[in-house]
Amino acid sequence: HKVARSAYTLVALTDVTMLQLPPSAVWDVQQEQRQFISKIPLFAEDVLSKDEQFMLASKLKPWNFPPGRYIIKEGEIGDMLFIIERGVCDACKTVDGQEVILTQLKKGAFFGELAVIFDMPRSASVRTATSVVALS
Repeated sequence: HKVARSAYTLVALTDVTMLQLPPSAVWDVQQEQRQFISKIPLFAEDVLSKDEQFMLASKLKPWNFPPGRYIIKEGEIGDMLFIIERGVCDACKTVDGQEVILTQLKKGAFFGELAVIFDMPRSASVRTATSVVALS
């Protein structure tokens, strides 16, 4: 049984629960997240190495959105892209003053990349059709 040792002291400012997780459990989660993002063309293995995919997966944070909420809005300046982990979204665009649904986005779909890559306003809105968990 190995115990991590450090020259530092951890001080909790509130009540905390410390969990001791086996490394294999942490590795399984990291591997699952890497495999999830590797299926997205923008992050596939022919674009990013496995190490880069692991690094990206470790940086992604989940965002929870209720049904009917706009995650991004057409015309806004954006600095985040999103990957749908759970739920369904509608990609919408305003045409002649009316909102038109272009397509539905489901698990594994990503959006917002154009605004991030090209530093341009969002080209469409994305609204949740169900409860959604998106990674960014």
